[in-house]
Amino acid sequence: MPPSIITHVAFKTLMSAQIHAFMVACPVSPAASRAVRWDQLKAQIQDVARHYCSTFHAERTGQLRALRVFASHARDAYLADPTSQAALDQLRFTAPNLFIFFLGGRAIHYICEKHMQRKNHKGNVQAIR
Repeated sequence: MPPSIITHVAFKTLMSAQIHAFMVACPVSPAASRAVRWDQLKAQIQDVARHYCSTFHAERTGQLRALRVFASHARDAYLADPTSQAALDQLRFTAPNLFIFFLGGRAIHYICEKHMQRKNHKGNVQAIR
C-alpha cells in the first residue's frame, strides 16, 4: 500500500466516515475489551485502505491507457505530416501530461529504473511506445 494515499482527500474522507461508522456500530461495552475493539478497527482500516488502493490503481491504469492511445495517435499524426501545426500541438499536449501522470503517482526513480533495465537488458535504449 503506497503511503502517498494518505494525501488523497477522497481517502481521508472515506477513512473518517469508516472510522465513525465503526465507532457507532461497535460501542464500548463490558463484553468487548478495548484491545479487541482496537484490533477490529485496525483490520477494518486495512480492508478499506486495500480496497481504496485497488480501485485507485484501476482508475489510474485506465487513465494511463487512454493517455497512451492519445499519445500514439499524436505521434502517428506528426510522423505522417511533420509540418502540421495540429499534430505538433497534440505532441506538445501529450508529452507533459504523460510526465505529470507518472510524477503524480510514481516517483521519478521508477521511470529511470525502467529506462536502465531496458538499456541493460536490450543492449540499447528503445523508444517509449
